[in-house]
Amino acid sequence: MHTDMTSSAGSRSRVILLTAGTLFALSPVLLDWTLHLIDFPSARYAAIFPVLFLIGIRSHPGTRPRPDGYLWLAAALLVEVACIGGGFPRWGRGAVPLAMIGLCRASGLTSARGACLMLWFVPVPHFLGSAIWPEVILLFTETAAWILPPFDLELSGDWLVASKDGLRLVLNPSDVGLSLLAGMSGLAYFVGWQRSEFPIRTLGRMATWSLIAVPVQWTAILLALWLLQWGEPDWGRILLWAPFWCLGAVFLFRSLGSGPRRSNGINRTTPSVPSA
Repeated sequence: MHTDMTSSAGSRSRVILLTAGTLFALSPVLLDWTLHLIDFPSARYAAIFPVLFLIGIRSHPGTRPRPDGYLWLAAALLVEVACIGGGFPRWGRGAVPLAMIGLCRASGLTSARGACLMLWFVPVPHFLGSAIWPEVILLFTETAAWILPPFDLELSGDWLVASKDGLRLVLNPSDVGLSLLAGMSGLAYFVGWQRSEFPIRTLGRMATWSLIAVPVQWTAILLALWLLQWGEPDWGRILLWAPFWCLGAVFLFRSLGSGPRRSNGINRTTPSVPSA
């Protein structure tokens, strides 16, 4: 028993030391990530995934430590140094998922599947939204114009300004809905991990939840323009990044609050004892 207690204490110490060292090494990237989320509300959905990761590892047992985890940690450090040294600190965020996979494999904290949740730690890059700007947002607003009373639209660079009676609602590339799509797919992945679903079922859930983002984002723009008509453009601006938090909470509650988990092939049913 003394040997088991010593081994357990040593395992906890290794996890603590590896975690502290990893966070210290990633501190420049983590600081840049925090400042980015403060400046851009549309990217704040990414803040929920470190929290979900911590929640997830509490309900999943650890695994056997694997030496290749240190290779993942070395690769993460190399990516971070190369990106920061090359003047692209935001690209260095890709080091965080690599580091978490390495940390989990080296320490046995949780499975690699759980560590992959940290892929959603990285917000959707701005250039992806710009690639489909302004066609998507124009489609959304012009469709909404069929329903709402007339309002003015003016496209200027990275801004689409809807105006009515001197009030303005500014739309930008982040409003095309990619953040909502990415966030919902990440929540679906988390649910699949927690329920120990087969990967193909998790992929189907991710696709379904992501597709829901399209009509939800159109509805958010419609309501924001409706609030502009009522003289409340500031509330409309808030509404454009709120759907993820509202829709995500509902989907998580419904998905994790019902339905059995996969038993991984283990029959947990207690056998009946024949009466004498």
